[in-house]
Amino acid sequence: MTAQRPAVEQDLVTYYDSKATSRAQRELSPERRAWRADYIQRLVRERRTTILEIGTGPGRDGEAFASVGLRYRGVDLSSGQAAEARSIGLDVQVASALDLPFERDSFDAAWTMSTLMHLHTDGLPRALDEITRVVRPASPVAIGVWGADED
Repeated sequence: MTAQRPAVEQDLVTYYDSKATSRAQRELSPERRAWRADYIQRLVRERRTTILEIGTGPGRDGEAFASVGLRYRGVDLSSGQAAEARSIGLDVQVASALDLPFERDSFDAAWTMSTLMHLHTDGLPRALDEITRVVRPASPVAIGVWGADED
C-alpha cells in the first residue's frame, strides 16, 4: 500500500487508534463468542494449522485462536489496535484488507469480523480477492459484517 492512505482509511485509523485501549477492555457478545468457538472447533476438526485475521482490533479473537495452537497472523489498519494485539503476544502487522502483505496460499483459514463493512462498494471485491489470494483453496473463511457496541 502506498504511504498516503485514502481519506476514508485515514478516518478509520484516527477513530480506531483513539479507541484502542477502551476496545481492549470491552467484552464481546455471547453470540460472537459462540460463533468463534464453533469456528475454532471446525478448524481443529479439519486439522487446520494457520489462520489470518483481517481487522484484529485489540486481539480478543486472535488470543482465542492462538490458545488452541493455531499459528496466528493478523492485520489491522490501526497501529493502535495492532499495538494492543501485539501487547498480548499476537503476531499483528499494520496493513489494509485491500493489500495484504502475504504470499499466495499462506493460510489454512481466515477470520474477519466487522471489518469489511467499512469498505466502499468498489473496495469489497478487491478485499475478497486479497483474502482468497492468501488463503489456500477450499479453506474456510468466516466473515461478519455487523457493527454494534458489542463488536
